[in-house]
Amino acid sequence: MTRSPDGVRRREATRYIRLGRLARQPMDGYCERGAVFLSILNGGNSMKVVTLLAFGFVFAGISGLNAQEPVLLSKLPFSPARKAGNTLYVSGQVARTPEGKDVVDSVEAETWQAMENLGRILKENGYSFDDVVSATVYLSDIEEYQAMNKVYASYFKKGFPARACVGGVALVFGFRVEISCIAYKEEK
Repeated sequence: MTRSPDGVRRREATRYIRLGRLARQPMDGYCERGAVFLSILNGGNSMKVVTLLAFGFVFAGISGLNAQEPVLLSKLPFSPARKAGNTLYVSGQVARTPEGKDVVDSVEAETWQAMENLGRILKENGYSFDDVVSATVYLSDIEEYQAMNKVYASYFKKGFPARACVGGVALVFGFRVEISCIAYKEEK
């Protein structure tokens, strides 16, 4: 009984998967894993195609980012805040002024602008930082935690809300800090 080349390649691909050779490694992308798998199935030619496609997408994305004009947050497909009963859910805020200017001097400056944006949205909806019960902070580099924390803490006068801080995330438009919160106010 003879085996077709496709059957041999499929068996080899299955063996790679079982042995964990396609397991995700640090700095390893999903495209690379897919490229190895496709390369095995198609006799090696598709690796070149997938690699070229991946580079094309990366460079297209980079050139697209450089060509972008500042986007006002009001033009994005989400609300700055939504109220449900006595609870206000505030979307993640970054260091972009209401006029569309990015504040990217330092993590402290970014945190200050994000907190100012949160404060403005809270105030527009009849809330304050005293009403914030939960917050989530996203940092592109967790090493900047202390610098962010100094500015963040200065906004809360009557105790701190519950909070999660997530580090090592890629944030929209290259920002280093994004903060969202939930505020609750008892009706009087």
